[in-house]
Amino acid sequence: VAYKDIYARASKEAQFLKSEVLYSTRPSATRPNIVFSRDPQDHRRQRNEISHAFSGKSLSEAQVVIEDYTELFVTQLVEKGGPKTEGVDVSVVYNWLTFDIIGHLTFGESFDCVKQWKGSEWVTLILDFATQLSLGTVLNRLSVPSFALSVFMPTSFKNSLISHDRMTDKKIDQLVQSSKAQDDKGTQSLQQSYFFTRTIREGEFDPVHLREQAKVMMLAGSETTATFLAG
Repeated sequence: VAYKDIYARASKEAQFLKSEVLYSTRPSATRPNIVFSRDPQDHRRQRNEISHAFSGKSLSEAQVVIEDYTELFVTQLVEKGGPKTEGVDVSVVYNWLTFDIIGHLTFGESFDCVKQWKGSEWVTLILDFATQLSLGTVLNRLSVPSFALSVFMPTSFKNSLISHDRMTDKKIDQLVQSSKAQDDKGTQSLQQSYFFTRTIREGEFDPVHLREQAKVMMLAGSETTATFLAG
């Protein structure tokens, strides 16, 4: 019965909603991102908004981007981690690779971690506070009121969240301005997001929601992949 409930197509019965404990959002988020959206209808709309990024054509174009960064990564890995070197920590450098790739796909430009062979300020920030994200879930399970969360959250964590929001806002603003410039001149912009350029060109978007969507894309497509590659 459980197998059918989990994997079968939706029946006439009401859908199981995501847990409020695991999928709570901050009050500043005007609309939950695609991972944290608990409303099935809203989740379906969000899937449709980015479905073009997973079409055969888009995936073929993204493959070229991934191959370019991977080739540069291998070249750097041979030079920096070959014989007569101090070696490299693969759990770290794989994060540089995956963040460069997802940064390009999300914002139209990478963080240049692989090229410079060091983590950017933003990537380092994300990796530092990613391990603390589970704290919010623990506090929710303990039914700690939202107004009291700030008391339990480490100051460094709160500062990291603010910095993460600020950096993402800046990237989104650059992407929007680049798309507008492209529309005005009718030329092909070099800075394009595989996920958001179409949404921006259509003109109907919430910048705060776009920020939240970009943040989840950054984490979902980078740290988890790097962890898998590093074994």
